[in-house]
Amino acid sequence: RISTHLERVLVGSALKFMVHWSEDGKLSRPVFYKAFRELLAMLGVTMPVDSAIHKLFDLASRPGGDFADVVDILCILAVFCKGSPSDKMTALFTVLHGSGDGVTKGQVRSIMAAIFRLVHTNGSVERLAQT
Repeated sequence: RISTHLERVLVGSALKFMVHWSEDGKLSRPVFYKAFRELLAMLGVTMPVDSAIHKLFDLASRPGGDFADVVDILCILAVFCKGSPSDKMTALFTVLHGSGDGVTKGQVRSIMAAIFRLVHTNGSVERLAQT
C-alpha cells in the first residue's frame, strides 16, 4: 500500500475517477497507467515508481494480460485507498450502480470474486506492499 501512495486517496474519489476510463468494462494497461498517474497528479499525491503502478495492474489482470476487468480494478483500488470498510463498500456499489435502483446478484458476485482473487493471489498484496 505504501508504494502506490493510495493510502492518501479517498476511495470514493479514486473509484469515480477510474470508472470513466473503462471501455466495455475493461481497462488496458496503458490506459490504467495514464489514468492512475492523472488521478494522483489531480489530487497532488506523490507519484509512485512505475513498477508499483504496473504491479497494481497485475493484481487485476490475468497472468501476462494487457487488459483487466474494471470491477477487478475498482475492487483493488478500494482495498488500497483511504476509507473505512463501510466507505469502501459504499463507494464500490455507488460507482457500479449509481442509478440507485439496487444492486444485482451478478454485481455482488462480481465484486466478491474480484476481492477473493486479490486475496488469494499467492501473497500478491504483501509483495506489492513491500515494493
